[in-house]
Amino acid sequence: DATFQSGIHATMAEVLVGWGPDWKVASVDPQCLAALTYAKMTGKHIDFRTPTSLRNEYKNSFVQAPWAGAAVTLPVLKVDGRVAQIGLRQVVAAWRADGHNLEAIDRHSAADGAEMLAFEALIDQTLYPATQRYLWLDELNYSKVTSKAIAAQLPFPFSFISPRGYKATSQWACDGASEDDLLIASERCLTRLEDRLGDSAYFFGDKPSLLDAVVYGYIAVLRSVEMPNPWLCAAAKSRHKLNRLCDRIEKLHFSGVARGQERAMKAAQDREISSVVKKNVEAVVVAGGAMTLFGLFIVLRVVSQ
Repeated sequence: DATFQSGIHATMAEVLVGWGPDWKVASVDPQCLAALTYAKMTGKHIDFRTPTSLRNEYKNSFVQAPWAGAAVTLPVLKVDGRVAQIGLRQVVAAWRADGHNLEAIDRHSAADGAEMLAFEALIDQTLYPATQRYLWLDELNYSKVTSKAIAAQLPFPFSFISPRGYKATSQWACDGASEDDLLIASERCLTRLEDRLGDSAYFFGDKPSLLDAVVYGYIAVLRSVEMPNPWLCAAAKSRHKLNRLCDRIEKLHFSGVARGQERAMKAAQDREISSVVKKNVEAVVVAGGAMTLFGLFIVLRVVSQ
């Protein structure tokens, strides 16, 4: 089961549905990872669930599942079993309404809020389409990494069908822009973000905001996933101040994620090795038995003559 618990005990009937962990990060999707990070930063009590962990809930109505259809948008917030909010911005707005608000006026000024919105819009226009192309439309990256990671988190038949649909809809986000154009725009965005961050703990001093969570979501995914064509990874890794921000957030909120995935991978490898050894032993036993029978046949034939 791919369920990743946020580390915060679940309360009430509120469930956040999103793409789960892989690549040594808590979610393979920047938007879902940003939502998880915002929840951690506010102390919001959530139960984070992946599509695979909810397969039984939708076994009789799978077309109503939040991940059904090509235009899937995760994260999704469910309250009392019903979809209440779709997408990062709506989810965060709902959390703010119940008092889990990093952008409250006693924490940040109105000017800070306006600047946050401007940077979030810049990210939506540059990093978002670039990341979509990097993960979904780069044929080598998609076939070798992205499609396998997403399929592993989907119940059948979505694991077979849905990644192709998600790939097709990613073309809308890129709007025909080339890899070179998206890379140039992303590098400019990252440079502006790094200049704004400077040597501060967070973008607006010592108090985190949604902008910190969003930037972490993108940088953490881009720097962690090992792609055969790493054109966007290099841009993310080269911003040392942004990476220090990500290191700080990971240490505070996700310190056990990478270790947990490494343990799971080692356990899977051990099971695979054990299975191979067992099959080899069985093959040796069968071959040995066949040789013994053949030898006995020869002896009996010689004796009978």
